[in-house]
Amino acid sequence: MYRAVDRESGETVTLRFPDPLFPNGAQAFLREERITRRIESPFILRPIALRQGRRTALYSALEHRRTEILASRIRRKHGLPLAETLHLGEQLLAALETLHEHGVIHRDVHPHSLFFDKYTRQLWMLGLGIEHGNNAAADTSETPRASILSYWAPELFGGADTTERSDIYAAGVTIYRMMSAAYPYGKIRSPGDWQAARSYKPLRDRDATLPGELDVVLERACAVDPQQRYTTAAQFTAALTAVRAKWVPERTSDTAVDATVRAAGWPWWLAGTLAAGLAAYLYLTLR
Repeated sequence: MYRAVDRESGETVTLRFPDPLFPNGAQAFLREERITRRIESPFILRPIALRQGRRTALYSALEHRRTEILASRIRRKHGLPLAETLHLGEQLLAALETLHEHGVIHRDVHPHSLFFDKYTRQLWMLGLGIEHGNNAAADTSETPRASILSYWAPELFGGADTTERSDIYAAGVTIYRMMSAAYPYGKIRSPGDWQAARSYKPLRDRDATLPGELDVVLERACAVDPQQRYTTAAQFTAALTAVRAKWVPERTSDTAVDATVRAAGWPWWLAGTLAAGLAAYLYLTLR
């Protein structure tokens, strides 16, 4: 991906090109673009519609946002706080719910394909490894990158088709990694790693201050047997929301204002300066 300037509008955009080393990358790239254009979600980056004839190469133009890859944020912070993890986890599941409602399986959920906007505190999904319906077998036969094997549902290593529940598994591993910078079954370096007996590693074993309810939720999402997982992303979201309601304090009115200022992309010092200036003006004019 590259930052660029649209010579017609003058706006800064992001240009995204297909990976030339990825097998069938051009076809997959076009399929992604075609499906993403018809899906509306506040958490999925959609291509900008370009005037016919402008595109002279295979790329997508996206709205430019100052983001960082979620994987980098997790690594830099050695895991994220509970409140932030639950907040971002709900956004991830909202994006998946929208995809699944359109009959689209993502197939590539992991922190390397998710982006964090530090100004809006929002998660963006990009790089859909999508497939319509249950015809994923042809694509899943391709050798995946070793860095994402830990997010693959166990049944996929046996050649099973990707499903909503395999997406839910990947989302569960992603949320677990946000919380701990670790993996619920350890790091999977090769398909053969799943041949050994494995058991879920509770988050509370890593941090005793974390709520046990969160482990219950994630252990179900990451169940080895797909029939034991949540049926839908909405069910998973409801379970996470219940944990947040119990363990994350409600925002006060002051912090809600701060969140609104942050969502608008204002620097903290500027917001403080404006607030102080307004207070001084009111004092001088109303005294």
